[in-house]
Amino acid sequence: FPPQGQITYEGIGIATETVDGKVFVTDVYSGGPADQAKMLAGDEIIAVDGQPFDEIGSFLGKTGGTVAVTVRHTADATPVTANVTVAKIEPTKN
Repeated sequence: FPPQGQITYEGIGIATETVDGKVFVTDVYSGGPADQAKMLAGDEIIAVDGQPFDEIGSFLGKTGGTVAVTVRHTADATPVTANVTVAKIEPTKN
């Protein structure tokens, strides 16, 4: 059963998976910041603010601000960077 209180984390509304040392987006939450920035499931995350992606550290303390997320849409595509707003994500909210 879930704990009492509100569960939130700072993020951009994605789920990821690491495969062979590369980080891929597995899900983009509908209506979330990443969705608004046109990120897609299957995108490879190259960097966040010029640093390697860290599931927590890339967004910690940045709610309301933006991060520069560099992704590659396909294996042979040129990386593109989008400014994505960091939000308090509420995973249990319907």
